[in-house]
Amino acid sequence: MSEIKYKSKWVPPYNKEGKPFFTHKIFSKMAGVYIIKRGSKILYVGSSQYNLYKTLYRHFETWYHKYQKVITYASNLTDIKVRVFITTYAAAPKWEAYFLRKLDPPDNDLSVWYKIRPQEAKQMDQIVSQTEEEDPF
Repeated sequence: MSEIKYKSKWVPPYNKEGKPFFTHKIFSKMAGVYIIKRGSKILYVGSSQYNLYKTLYRHFETWYHKYQKVITYASNLTDIKVRVFITTYAAAPKWEAYFLRKLDPPDNDLSVWYKIRPQEAKQMDQIVSQTEEEDPF
């Protein structure tokens, strides 16, 4: 099981100047998982295996997709915070499935296609519990 390589704090998606908090230069080449919340309520969990920046910031734009359900928060960014976990390409879907099960966000379709074995879930619990002491969900 791959560990989390980097974990951000909870931050707004855009800084005070209106620029994305997570930069395109770095995060466009990363794989990982992101969590979106409003206030203290977790709204959405997503992942990207190729371009974390593009996948994450799509949720803060107005757009349409012919075959995919669009989850966007573009019309109301009040109290929205984001947290990013950098992982490997192969681990991103596993971590997404883990967080979906753990957090049960209302805006996700919870028919998770990636199954986690009990031993993997136990290891993931240990990794998360080690890192959540200073900044819990």
